[in-house]
Amino acid sequence: LECSHRLPSCDCSSGKTMLPAYFYAPASGLIAVGVFSLITPLIGCIGAIRHQAATLCVYITAASLVLILQFSFGVAAAAVANMDHVPEKMQVVFNDQFQDFDW
Repeated sequence: LECSHRLPSCDCSSGKTMLPAYFYAPASGLIAVGVFSLITPLIGCIGAIRHQAATLCVYITAASLVLILQFSFGVAAAAVANMDHVPEKMQVVFNDQFQDFDW
């Protein structure tokens, strides 16, 4: 990242940025969803082998949840990555909203 006065914990004299912990939350979420998406097909295989409709419904629900969560965390990661390109008024709202969350 390039040093910018808008980024928190930015030391422009050295050109390095110390990112706060909430910047890593989308990446951690994507990793957690990835692990969950590795387990989800096992549910589908067990349901298909045993011909259990209830297990297949659980698989469909879990697979849908994985898709929604991956999209959500991807959008969050893109928003955090492009934070210096956010217009000034939106930046104020963005900073105010992040104070409400303890990531």
